Formats: sequence, C-alpha cells, structure tokens
Amino acid sequence: MSDGEREQQIAVRPVQPHGVSELLVCVPDHDGLFASITFILDEMGLDVMSARVLTTNDEWSYDLFQLMDQHGDVLNEVDAAELVRRLEFATRDCNPREPVRRTMPRRLRHFSSDPDIKFSKDPDQAGSVLHIHCNDRPGLLSQIAAAIFKQGIQVHNARIATFGERVEDTFLVSDPEHQPLTKDARDALVETLLEHIEEG
Repeated sequence: MSDGEREQQIAVRPVQPHGVSELLVCVPDHDGLFASITFILDEMGLDVMSARVLTTNDEWSYDLFQLMDQHGDVLNEVDAAELVRRLEFATRDCNPREPVRRTMPRRLRHFSSDPDIKFSKDPDQAGSVLHIHCNDRPGLLSQIAAAIFKQGIQVHNARIATFGERVEDTFLVSDPEHQPLTKDARDALVETLLEHIEEG
C-alpha cells in the first residue's frame, strides 16, 4: 500500500476492565513527532501509564499509549475528542513547542532519587538503545522527548512503563543519518536529559 492509499488514524477508546484509555496515533513519521505527541498529552494533563512506539522502514509511525486523566480515570468523550483534534493539528507540525511545567503532586515529592540513564547496543545495529529509570512525575515523558529532540536525535522505537512512582523507559534512537550515537552524542544527550528531568 502506498503512502497515498494509507490513511492516517488518530483514535481514543476506553479499555475495560483496566480503567485506562488507549490512544492510537498512526501518521507519517517526521523529526519531532514523538515530542509533539507527548507535548499535547502533557498540555492536557494526561498521565501516560505505558506506551509503544514503532517506526516502519517506509517512515510511518505507529504509536500506542495507555492514558489516564489527571483524576486517574478514563478520558471522557469530550476530552477524548479534544485530544484527537489537538493531535491532528500537532502531528503536522515539525517544530514541537516547549513542554509544559506541571507541579509535582504531594504524594510523589517524598520519592526522590537520581535518574539512571544508560545505553546498550542495538542487536540489529539500527541505532543505540537508551534506558531511563527515574521517579515519575507529571510531564516527565514530554521532558524526555524534548531533550531527545533538542539534541537532534531520532526516536525509532519506545517502550514506556510506569510502576508506581518509578518509570522504566527504553528508546531505540539514532543520529540523523540513522547511525548509532557516538560517545560524544551519548554524553551530550545524558547531560540534556538530566537538565530536563531535574528542572521539570
């Protein structure tokens, strides 16, 4: 199927009995797409419980998020429609805005530890695997995405998981030429990630 025949799709549905909303974003990939999506989720005050991001060889992105609203509930029909509307506009924009600064809930302020950021080799040699383990807080994913975008690094795959107050995020990333990151690029990314995570 050609790009002209393939239809973009952005949809939200409730998933029972898990008590979350599932967001599907199927659009052509471009630099900053992941940052654009996570910015909208952050702007609307939504919590990402898990996410799976896949970029195909023909440069389409298939992103699946499990979300809750700021009260820990599934999205109502009004918010779901508003999310789709905002994403339809934002996914056409190649220049993501700065993430929103959200106040950390009191229940999370007692859980603090230094972020653990590591890299490993991609078995398929398609890029570098970035591992981030840190405390959860509102807007964290959009801060991470903004840091990655700021360094000119591309996200090809992602697995986002939240376990209580901790998150374990794994990203397959590359440089603009789709090559693994050099040591200098890895060091610069870690520095930028720490700045974004700690100042958020």
